[in-house]
Amino acid sequence: MTNNIRFADISVLDEKSRLSVSHLVIESLPVYYRSDGMDDAEMVAAVAGLIGHAGSEIEKGFAAFCGTNVAGTATFLHSEHLQRARLVGAQALLRLLSGPSARQFRNNLKNYNTGFAEVPDGAIYLSRFAVDPYYRGKGLADQMMERFLSLRPDGGDRWSRAFLHVDRQNHRAVAFYTRHGFGVYEPGERYLTMEHLQI
Repeated sequence: MTNNIRFADISVLDEKSRLSVSHLVIESLPVYYRSDGMDDAEMVAAVAGLIGHAGSEIEKGFAAFCGTNVAGTATFLHSEHLQRARLVGAQALLRLLSGPSARQFRNNLKNYNTGFAEVPDGAIYLSRFAVDPYYRGKGLADQMMERFLSLRPDGGDRWSRAFLHVDRQNHRAVAFYTRHGFGVYEPGERYLTMEHLQI
């Protein structure tokens, strides 16, 4: 079990921590952020610049720290804002990337946006969830998920529903989410839409 975990809002992170969160965000969804011919360092810097960007999928979230090291991150949003957030985030990344990387990223988007089922309004949506490889298997992901599931919209009651998408081939992630009370809401061809059943 990883002890002495400290959580911080991603909007208040220093530059070093933002870069660490950026690496984790990219690792959480490499099919979106990476492709042949794209400069990895440029994408890391661009995603770091996008953290906390108003209206994007990574506007709100937290980083989990072990000491001074970012050990994990989770980002989330109201489900009714998901489609717009994807558009806002993609447009912001296109502005932050250079010409060749922007073109490659734009080409990636054509393949990425297929395969995701819509999620109902009125829920919280887990857009990114990642743990640094060094901290995997030590209980950190469990602590992060507990924190995510305890979030309250605008100080009110807990969310009545929570959703996420996960690559159906990522069996480890599917098992993790299932263990934490998520079940398949809609089985897409590539991505499962999962709903938390016990929130």
